[in-house]
Amino acid sequence: MKLEKISAKLSPKVVVLIYLTLPFRFGMLASSSSASEISQKPAQAFMRGEKELEKMLADRPQMSEYLQPKDILWTWTANQFAGKDTGVPLCWDSTSPLNAAESDYTLGAIRISPVDRRQLKPARGDQLWMEAVNELLNIRNGHEYEILWEKALAGELGRAEWAKRNCELEFEALKQTKQFYFEVWVKQISKLDRPSNPEDWRINLPNSFDLWYQTVDGKELSGYWLSKFPTLPDSICAKALLAERLGNGETALARYKEYLDLVGDDGTYSKMAKLSVQRLSRDVKGTIHDVRLSQKQAARECYEEGIVAFQHGNENLALVKFNAAIDLDRNEYTYFFARGSVFDRLGDFEKAKLDYEVASLDLSLQDKCTLALSNLAKRKILPLLKDAYEKLSGGTKKDLLTAVKEYEEAVQLDDAAETRFDLGLTFEKLGKTADALDNYLKALKLNPDLAVAYPAIGMTYEKIGKMSLAKEYYHRCLDLQPSSAAAKSCQQRLKVLGAD
Repeated sequence: MKLEKISAKLSPKVVVLIYLTLPFRFGMLASSSSASEISQKPAQAFMRGEKELEKMLADRPQMSEYLQPKDILWTWTANQFAGKDTGVPLCWDSTSPLNAAESDYTLGAIRISPVDRRQLKPARGDQLWMEAVNELLNIRNGHEYEILWEKALAGELGRAEWAKRNCELEFEALKQTKQFYFEVWVKQISKLDRPSNPEDWRINLPNSFDLWYQTVDGKELSGYWLSKFPTLPDSICAKALLAERLGNGETALARYKEYLDLVGDDGTYSKMAKLSVQRLSRDVKGTIHDVRLSQKQAARECYEEGIVAFQHGNENLALVKFNAAIDLDRNEYTYFFARGSVFDRLGDFEKAKLDYEVASLDLSLQDKCTLALSNLAKRKILPLLKDAYEKLSGGTKKDLLTAVKEYEEAVQLDDAAETRFDLGLTFEKLGKTADALDNYLKALKLNPDLAVAYPAIGMTYEKIGKMSLAKEYYHRCLDLQPSSAAAKSCQQRLKVLGAD
């Protein structure tokens, strides 16, 4: 089945459709104002591009540290938003991609995830720039992606070949991103004296596609594209969305109904299609503004229903509702906090942590998120500490090594003095004196009233022959906590050393 196209050429005076929507990395580059925007004079287009750049910097403030107005990075990025290389102006979309750890180009705009997908924490400014540059370069292949989409729908490409051909386009964009790093980025960070991790910019990218395709990144993207192989329902839903974005409510309504007739409740986008049918049935002449407004309203309704379910102890229903709210409006960080609370209660600490960290990007939620993350860490730590203590008591080398691993994981979550001390004790039992001393000292720095740390530090210094330091810590314990059991141990050691 052939899909309607507005244009298949990147002409400066036509609206361009770069196909692949909803389930895909790329989207339809079409709106009622695109034609007039594309025909703007270069100066006007650049000013428009600067405004989109400024929006991106406002939404991702970490990126602001890496450029200055009118410098080479500023000018290059503004020109990309202006459509200098494609003939098509782009917008900045402040919402996160459907997968919080991805970045993509959709509906004539780029959007980049605020999350570091490898470490599942808020991304640094240099990481965000790499993602933005890569997506802006990847957009140049938009027409090629469209051709692959149509060939797949026509049965000319199988699933495996479809994935590989799309990955070839991704690889070309990655090569250009690597080149951009050496030609632009290195000079930029040097001039502004900013930190950056070269590996994030794919400087180790293999020279050949075949080699890259076998790497973790290549396999990951291949899996992504395999999962996005277009189907007939996908194409119908794509056309529904296009009609909706162009303000043709009647056509959109008919397409959504056709999609639901084919897939019922089992389609990937059945829930969204049902909401769209309800909305468009009320007003089939809805504009883009009406569509976005009603999506926000629907998201709020889902959120409120999720809160009720959560309060009544129905975590599974609450999770469904919060997921729906996020799918409809990913720019409302309150929904991420709510979903994190569900994951927290269900014991899925990693997902809860990720949602809390995403929510913390909203300044008004930072205090709540900090408290939630602290409580989350404590709940996760308790079983770790219990098991580590049992292993420490067991005394075998295998048990002690396991205890070290668990204590180290615990201090990553919450660097408490008592945990540091137990980690030092475990290292001491393993005969790793330097590591033991390091953790004893850190424990004391975290809590100077931790009496047990003083004799431990003193005796460790004795082992390495630093008697004056050993005596110093023994005396400090006697001065600070003379009536403690630790002070008695310190007094006995001083007598052995012949000190007063």
